[in-house]
Parts: sequence; C-alpha cells; structure tokens
Amino acid sequence: MSPVATSDAAFRGGACPTPEYTIAYTGNYTTSADASQIIGVLREHEAGVKTAELCRKHGISDATFYNWKAKYGGMTVSEAARLRTLEDENRRLKKLLAESMLDVSALKDLLGKN
Repeated sequence: MSPVATSDAAFRGGACPTPEYTIAYTGNYTTSADASQIIGVLREHEAGVKTAELCRKHGISDATFYNWKAKYGGMTVSEAARLRTLEDENRRLKKLLAESMLDVSALKDLLGKN
C-alpha cells in the first residue's frame, strides 16, 4: 500500500474536515446551494486558492466545483439568481407544453385521426 499524505488520507477515508459553512446535499447541489455561496467559492478560486483545498474546505467534489465554474464562472450574484429564475420558468413552460401535447394526442386518438 502506498503512503498517502495525511490530509488526503483523512479526506479519502470519509472524515473530511469541517467546512466553514455546510452546503446541504439534496441530490443536486445547484438547487441546494445559494447563488452567493457558489459565487463566493468561485471568487476564492480566482483569488488563488487551489481547487483541492477549496473542495475540502466547502465539502464539495471536484466535479461539482468544475460544474459550478462552467455554469456560474464570471457571474455576479444577481446574474446567477436571474439565471436560476429563468431556468425554473423554462422548466415550468416545458412541462405545460408536454401536457398540452399529450392532450392534443389524446383528442386526435379519440376522434380517430392519427
């Protein structure tokens, strides 16, 4: 077994250091993390903090960090909040469209017009 650095060993063993604030996991970090928290993490990275250190500090995975960076990189808190609002509205409209398409399809089947 190869030796592992103490900080990495504790992290990989499941006992990660306590972050300054905890981002609650509900299956999808982008819906549970506040936009200001995400922007704050990204700003810390821009200030020169290493990715691995940030991830340990905030209790997130590298993949989550890079997803946040791809989605929210360069945004302000207000822009990120606006993006989330637009995504929610888009999701609602897509659902309405799908339901109306099902209704149309059912009516066509009822009338015998395929």
